[in-house]
Amino acid sequence: VMHACGHDIHMASILGVATQLKAQENEINGRVRIIFQAAEELGHGAKKVVATGALDGVKAVLGFHNYPTMDIGDFAIKKGPITSAV
Repeated sequence: VMHACGHDIHMASILGVATQLKAQENEINGRVRIIFQAAEELGHGAKKVVATGALDGVKAVLGFHNYPTMDIGDFAIKKGPITSAV
């Protein structure tokens, strides 16, 4: 029995990106923060992340959400707010 809502793929993806960024640390100009937004499907997770101060001083945010109906190897990019509510 499992919840299977996608948090596993999100956590695995974040850890994979963090590992790759750490391996290239000397080539990165600036600071990178890895943030996992809990409760995104409930519509209040982002507000809680902001309230912690984790985004203080941040100049840009890159978000990721899996889209299981896309073909393997495909990806999509959108500019601006997206999936910001339930």
